[in-house]
Parts: sequence; structure tokens; C-alpha cells
Amino acid sequence: VCDSHSFTMDNVCVFGDAANDRDMLEKAGLGVCMINGDDVTKSVSDDITKYDNNHDGVAKYIEECIIK
Repeated sequence: VCDSHSFTMDNVCVFGDAANDRDMLEKAGLGVCMINGDDVTKSVSDDITKYDNNHDGVAKYIEECIIK
């Protein structure tokens, strides 16, 4: 996807909460772990949401931290 749109992983923001997300969280320009994520996943993330995915954590993070 990055290649076909002429941008790098440095320009990508991803959200995750578990072991299967760790690789993408580490490689993205901004890796954000959900507040309910496990401790190891939080430790490899650049930031952590204030809300979990059952309480609009991704949307609220985008509104508060990216769009401002």
C-alpha cells in the first residue's frame, strides 16, 4: 500500500492491543496501543489511548491527538 501511494511506513499510524499487533506497532511511524492492551504491547508502542475499543478509543485518539 505504501509503495502504490508513494509514502513510507514513517507516515503510517496504526492501532493495536495484543501480541499479533506488535510488529506493525514497532514498524509504523506512530504505533498506538489501546489502553486495554497487554503490557508488552504497550512497551513497544509510541503512545497509549485513554479509552479502549469498546469506548471509541481509536476515534477519540484521532480526534484528540492527530486532528487536534
